[in-house]
Amino acid sequence: MEHFLEDRKSKLEIFRTRVRKKIVKTEKIDIPSDLFIKSESCQELIYNDDFLKSYKVCPKCN
Repeated sequence: MEHFLEDRKSKLEIFRTRVRKKIVKTEKIDIPSDLFIKSESCQELIYNDDFLKSYKVCPKCN
């Protein structure tokens, strides 16, 4: 029984270090509020420069 428990502990440790994914913390990135525009009719997010190039008309819904 003792051997079984030691074997199980070692396998569990291998699982924790090799198999189980580690949690990676990422930092939040500040995105300027005027970078994207949401279309009022279709709710599509549009890159601001594309919106201005298309003469302030949504390229998806026109």
